[in-house]
Parts: sequence; C-alpha cells; structure tokens
Amino acid sequence: MSGTGDSTPVPRLKSTSEPAQQALKLKVITTEVDFDQLAADWANLLHRSSCDALFNSWPWQRAWWQVWSQKLDLQLHLVATYLDDDTERLVGLLPICFSPRDKVYAFLGALPRATFRSELLDALIDPDYEATVAARLSTHLGGLMASADFFAGDVPRHASIGKILKGLPVSSGAMVLGHLTMTEDTVYEVDCQGGFMAYVSGLGKNSRLKLFNRRSYLQQHYPGTSVHERELVGSEGDGAASSEFLAFQPEFDRFHQLRWNKPFLGQDGLSFQSRFIDLCQRWNGFCADIPAVGVKPVVSVMTHQERTISLLYDVVVGDTRYNMQMGFAEDFDKKLSLGTLHLGYAIEAACEAGLRQYSFLAGSGRLAEASYKTHLATHTRPISSSCTAAKHRFIRLAARDLARRIYQSIRR
Repeated sequence: MSGTGDSTPVPRLKSTSEPAQQALKLKVITTEVDFDQLAADWANLLHRSSCDALFNSWPWQRAWWQVWSQKLDLQLHLVATYLDDDTERLVGLLPICFSPRDKVYAFLGALPRATFRSELLDALIDPDYEATVAARLSTHLGGLMASADFFAGDVPRHASIGKILKGLPVSSGAMVLGHLTMTEDTVYEVDCQGGFMAYVSGLGKNSRLKLFNRRSYLQQHYPGTSVHERELVGSEGDGAASSEFLAFQPEFDRFHQLRWNKPFLGQDGLSFQSRFIDLCQRWNGFCADIPAVGVKPVVSVMTHQERTISLLYDVVVGDTRYNMQMGFAEDFDKKLSLGTLHLGYAIEAACEAGLRQYSFLAGSGRLAEASYKTHLATHTRPISSSCTAAKHRFIRLAARDLARRIYQSIRR
C-alpha cells in the first residue's frame, strides 16, 4: 500500500508573529496523578490548537492509557511546554509513551501493535507559539531518539508532528537517516452545512435509494418502526465502566456474531469505550466555557415492535459527529440496507443540530462493502502512519517493512 520510503518533504514551519525567543519551560509527565491534573489545561490547549477534538482529547487518551498501559508494559511520557512567565500557560503538548518491548515512542492510542484505533493524532500546539514550541519539542524528541524510534500512527497530512520531526537536531546521538511511511488511509466525511436534503440530492441514485428513499418502504411494510437517540453518561465519574454503554453490549454482540462471527469490540474494547464515556463527564466540566471540545457519546437505536433492529454508537464533539460502531439485523429484510438507512437518520440528526460534518472515520468493512464510505462521503482527508529512525535502525526498519509488504502481497 505504501512505498519503501517517503521522500515527500514535510512542510517547514511557517512564519508567525509570535514573540521572538519566547522563553519556555518543559515538563515530562510520567505519573497518572499528573496526567489527571493536566485535564483542564489540556482542554484549553486543545481548543486553541488545530487538532482533532475527539482523538486528541484527554478523556480519549486517558481511557486508552487506563486500559492498555499495563497490558502492554508502557511508560508514560507526556511532554508539556509552558510559557516561562507569570501565566505558566500550557502552549504545547506531545502526548506519547514508550514501549520497551518495541523500543519505540508513539502517540497514546497509536502503537505499532494493535489496540482500539485512534485517528488524526497530533501534537497539541498553541498557534501563537507554533515555531518556538515545535523547536523545543524537536530538541526533546531528538534526545529520545538516540536509543529509540518514533512511531506516528494515523496522523493527518501537514500535522504539527511532521514539523517537529523535520526539526530534529542532527547530532552524534540522534542522526536521523530515514522517515518511513508504513501505511496510508483515508478519513471519510459528510458536509452537513448545506442541510440534509441538499446532501441527499447530491448522492448517486443507488446510494440515495439505500440511505433515504427506502424510508417509505420501511414505514409501509413495517409500521411503527422508529429511531431514537440516547446520550450516554458514565457511572460515577471516576473512570469506572459505564453501565449505560455496557447495557447495549448484548445487542451489539448479537449483530456482530451474525456479521463477523465474533463479539462486539472484545473485552478490552468494551472496557476502553465504557471508561471513555465515564471520563467524558469530568472533561465536560472543564469544558463548560469551551463547548467546541465538549464530548457527547450517543447511541441511536432503530426498533420495530420493541425489537432492536439496528444500533449506531456515535460521539459528538463540537461541530463534528463521529460514527464509532454500528450493527444491524442483516436478516431483517433483503430489500433494506438497514446500516445505510440508519446512517441516513444519524446524518440528518447532525444536520438538524447545526453540526459542520459527520465523520465515518477511516477503514472499511468487509471487502464486498468496502466502498460504502466512498459513495456516501462528500470529502476525504488522507492520514498515514510512519516511523522515524536514527542511524542503523532505519535500515533494519526498512528491511522489516519490505518483508511485511512482500508477505502481504503473497497472501493476496
């Protein structure tokens, strides 16, 4: 899917009007206590940055750390940069961890080994201090790379981390020889700003039939079918599993067993999502004055005669609604694509709420349905995963990636 190396230059730091030689102080956070105390400053910095407001949020990354840090033997390494003045304002944050097994630093939520997928990850930087913060983070990361690699998983094009990697210092301890693009993918999104009917009219004939026109068939043949949404909240706001989310597990499991022949999410995935929902309550308290990063998990339920026939798990953050998981009764009616029809109701709800977009995120379902996002999306964003290595390790990394691609080619 990708080449052996990425020769595309990373955009250099743009010129800004930030104060010259702004003094910064750097703090490396390695404990969960300090991780928790960072939440309020994290919320404010995320609001000022250009980062995705869901996957780069404190509750998402804190829940991910809570579930997988001990399982994968990870070491926390949050790099925070503050103004060195009376305000001590947080202006930069590189939320990474170290895997001794893999000898790699990586974003929380995006290790080379599989966990619940996080997308659009990046360093959080106040745009008023972009160049200064990026330079300081480059210096720190360069020191780490004397003995380890850096993995940037599922980052968007022109991300701040690219600028940080571009500025890595060249020294005897961290001579960066290569930046290897390992995978590439696409995030699919729907523009909701023109209204739902404008969106529907722009779809292809077959997509419009599945997503909207089949509503009349559904109501005619299955009267009483309804769609309603329920906002999910946590249990006690302390990171414990959300009983509300877990209540939907049996239905999701039923759908996933029929479709994929395996349970919904798996135990770790269930633990992660339920803890994320619980932590959102605390986060939203910090975000009372900055609704652009407030998080609202919801479940959309389609029922017929009190029987659940389709479920969507979405998360609304600011002006975007993300489709996280879905499941439906495939044997309900062969003339209906319940999943696509249900997505239509969710997109309509996003439009009516005045949201800017509905995101299908990256990836695809089974091969026979791999193009449904392509047909329904109005625009896309490229993301990629890469590894930056120093000295002889880059040669080893490139050889390993070449072997992986050859193996995948043989399997195909």
